[in-house]
Amino acid sequence: MKQQHEHQGGLSRTQTVWLAFAASMAVFGGLFVLTGPSPTVIGPLVVPQQSMDRSMPNDGIARRDWNRIIVHHSGLHFDDHFAIDRRHRDSGLKGSGFHFVIGNGSGRLADGAIVATDRWTRQEAGAHVAITDEADAARVDRLNLESIGIAIIGDGNDRAPSSRQMTALLDLVAQLQREFGVGDDDVMLHSDVAEVDSPGRYFPRSEFARKLAADR
Repeated sequence: MKQQHEHQGGLSRTQTVWLAFAASMAVFGGLFVLTGPSPTVIGPLVVPQQSMDRSMPNDGIARRDWNRIIVHHSGLHFDDHFAIDRRHRDSGLKGSGFHFVIGNGSGRLADGAIVATDRWTRQEAGAHVAITDEADAARVDRLNLESIGIAIIGDGNDRAPSSRQMTALLDLVAQLQREFGVGDDDVMLHSDVAEVDSPGRYFPRSEFARKLAADR
């Protein structure tokens, strides 16, 4: 009789506990979203031409004269734009050194989703071209000043980017080329400009160049 009364007159103890747990998780999730970085997410697969405005600089910020695009990998399979931002801050940068990040479905970024970072919306110089022992510091500085850095989530030395990532990359690069007049010869891989292996040996270099040329 007591058990029947509890169900008829209000919530059971078990229901009360679960409701309290759900409420606490909702509050925690809201705080997490409010305190994390808030880049512009574009996607998940294709960046329509009309949405380009969403990845343009904030009001009142002049666009830089970008003349190159450099493609990287993040180096980690389970990764996202939040983790990159945190790592780069830990290394002394003011947030992510990349201008765009393309997800692979891990972390908090869908496969093929494109994020425009704060560095892009503020039109700040990149911090994505590596300074290695053989690098000319002045040349690296110039590349970071002039080039748009795009990072593909994943390790290209272990496996190739997903088909959705490649579709998103090609669409984004093509839009940036049209917007800023960047030629195919100035769309480069990180390994083209620095002594590194990014975006990795499994990045489909020839296919990327062929499809880029076909879209022009």
